[in-house]
Amino acid sequence: MKLIDTHAHLDFAEFDSNREAVIARATKEGVGIVNCSLNREGWDKVKGLDLYHSIGSTPYHLEDFVPQYKLIDENADKIVAVGEIGLDYHWIKEKEKREQEVDNFLKLLKLAKEIDKPVLIHSRNAEKPALDILEKERVEKAIMHCFSGSMEEALRAIDLGYLISIPTNLVRSKQKQEFATKLPLDSIILETDAPYLSPEPDTVNEPVNVVQSARKIAELREIPLEEVEKTTTKTAKEFFRI
Repeated sequence: MKLIDTHAHLDFAEFDSNREAVIARATKEGVGIVNCSLNREGWDKVKGLDLYHSIGSTPYHLEDFVPQYKLIDENADKIVAVGEIGLDYHWIKEKEKREQEVDNFLKLLKLAKEIDKPVLIHSRNAEKPALDILEKERVEKAIMHCFSGSMEEALRAIDLGYLISIPTNLVRSKQKQEFATKLPLDSIILETDAPYLSPEPDTVNEPVNVVQSARKIAELREIPLEEVEKTTTKTAKEFFRI
């Protein structure tokens, strides 16, 4: 593998008509894929495909917590990570529901420890609370998925031993470009969050597009593309133990 897309949702409906072709395009370019399933229906679509797998629970879908917890536990031997899990204060505003998010997050972190898996963290508009919990719970291995916090928060995450995942909208996002330029290269990994966050607005994203991210990072840092490929892939492989 030249590169790894560390977070995609190929089980989503956007790929129902061309899922295997999307995987083939990535494979042709040397891109491995970690697929993140967020419900049993999605898991059933992709569990037999040539992918690495994580299973998580969307923080703001509170009603999905129990079935997703069970799905993770049942398939612990088939996944390389638990996630995405975490907090979302963009969609959840009510105090009681935010407290439920925190409770769910803590339970999933405990499960991840029990099954010895790293975690993929969703922290939209909740970067500090998420990092506070991860630090308090002494979580050792975490990816801050599509991280949109401040540079200070990103550096705090790295200081705690976590990785910052940069999505493919890097090519048009000044914030993501700042992360890609200023953060240590060995603390960065790549993702698409496919079908979202495409390099081109209003298009369906897919894993092969991490190639564009790697090229952009090489350009921004003024280093060879091969260095970006080698470093980010090594970091991802070590994180997921693949």
